[in-house]
Amino acid sequence: MEVSSLLGLFHCTGSEGALQLHSYPYCMDLNRATGLTPHVDSLLVTVLHQSTTNELQIHRNGFVWLLVPLVFGVLVVNIGGSLHILSNGRFPTIYHCAVPNQIRRRISVA
Repeated sequence: MEVSSLLGLFHCTGSEGALQLHSYPYCMDLNRATGLTPHVDSLLVTVLHQSTTNELQIHRNGFVWLLVPLVFGVLVVNIGGSLHILSNGRFPTIYHCAVPNQIRRRISVA
């Protein structure tokens, strides 16, 4: 599928979308806390705005979890499973998760 054809999927007349708000309270004992379990997003794309903490991790090369650096004013874009399938793998998905923080509450808007 050509990139121009994929871009045409984003121009729709109906309202197709979702807004997710997540609040992760701080937790002093990380052994008792659970963040968001590892997953890939199912939609075309997810645009994420992180608040003041960086607990987003991505799974790279099937071996290691990496912490995504927090850059103020920057949006994180995750490719969803639907776009991965429609592009025949040209746009890969990536496993990611949210981990708890011992000091601050985390809010994400995606």
